[in-house]
Amino acid sequence: MGYPRLARRRPNKVQNPQRLPGIGIRGHPSRPTVRLLAQRHSNAVKLLFDANISRKIVPLLDDLFPKSTHTTLAGLAGETSDETVWEFARDHSFAIVTADKDFVRLAEVNGPPPQVVRLEKMDYSTEVAADLIRRYAVAINDFGKGAKALLVLRRT
Repeated sequence: MGYPRLARRRPNKVQNPQRLPGIGIRGHPSRPTVRLLAQRHSNAVKLLFDANISRKIVPLLDDLFPKSTHTTLAGLAGETSDETVWEFARDHSFAIVTADKDFVRLAEVNGPPPQVVRLEKMDYSTEVAADLIRRYAVAINDFGKGAKALLVLRRT
């Protein structure tokens, strides 16, 4: 007689090829679990992009720095003084990303917080700036957890 045959369910890879395992389910060892992804995002540095960088950069980096914003999106108009932006960043735990030297001077005088990430010689597009920040994402996160006041990113 034998055992009844059970229908096998084959995984449908077309549905969602990047599906992550649910919380509490042990996934593939080379893929992070949802819990680890959530931890990464909760520990990510919050970046405040200065007015001299296009606000279009915020959605380009939302996957790595989800709580980041731009000065105009935060309600700081284009004519806002650097000291006001500095105080806003300090009060709301942001690291300032800028292309000018004014915040470098403030970082040297006042020290952290907030910390300053300077994009040196930024004569390139927003997409190139986003790629540069992506390339240094680990260094930026480590910098955000440290005590240094300034991090300079150079395009090579």
